[in-house]
Amino acid sequence: MPPFKRNKDATFAKSPPGSPIRLQLRASIGAITT
Repeated sequence: MPPFKRNKDATFAKSPPGSPIRLQLRASIGAITT
């Protein structure tokens, strides 16, 4: 797993559900994976 992915996952796990950070990460992860 690339380091940037691991960092995103760590931030994702620490952020509360429905937080702007989660939504932003989901969008950026989607952009990376597509």
